[in-house]
Amino acid sequence: MELRRRDLNPEFFGSEFLHRWLEFLQSDELKETAQEHGCTITFMPHPNLEGYLPEITLPVHVEVVTYADVNVQDVIARSAVVVTDYSSIAFDAAVVHRPVVYYQFDRDRVFGGGHLTRPGYFSYKNDGFGPVAEELGGVLDALRATLEGGVDPAPEYLERIERTFIKPGRACSAVTEMIESLDRPVAVGDHRPTPQAPQIQYLN
Repeated sequence: MELRRRDLNPEFFGSEFLHRWLEFLQSDELKETAQEHGCTITFMPHPNLEGYLPEITLPVHVEVVTYADVNVQDVIARSAVVVTDYSSIAFDAAVVHRPVVYYQFDRDRVFGGGHLTRPGYFSYKNDGFGPVAEELGGVLDALRATLEGGVDPAPEYLERIERTFIKPGRACSAVTEMIESLDRPVAVGDHRPTPQAPQIQYLN
């Protein structure tokens, strides 16, 4: 459903969220980094934000695409790096081994009760598929370093991807290994935590 002009929330235009992302997209360093690596800067906002696009001024070198216009999976698969905040598209990027950078300038507020999101089993810093930055300089540095590292995620993040997603044909053996690990003898005083089942990603 298209967001009508009268439905726009005027407070959004003064929000830290918009300010921070515009600061990033309008950054001269971002433009220079993209040019150095032969990349196009593509901005694909969440569908809930598409209605605000006509009111937002972006640099001419930033390509704006919407979920209605493109196949999101194709965009992710062609990306040299995916920059997001908390979005699950990072999982989509990880499945096809696209590098990820998280820009979480508001993580203290988000995980401190100021958002519907609550801390869970998944830690972006410990389990995420790329570096986590909280400031503009940090996300630009992480982006540059990621691009300089090549087309694949860094080894640290590749290991996390392999740990998170079960390869096709290995689902049965992975489950069997986990069950067998539960039967190992536990010595007195051994407070080894119960192993957590791996996240299962079904691949088409």
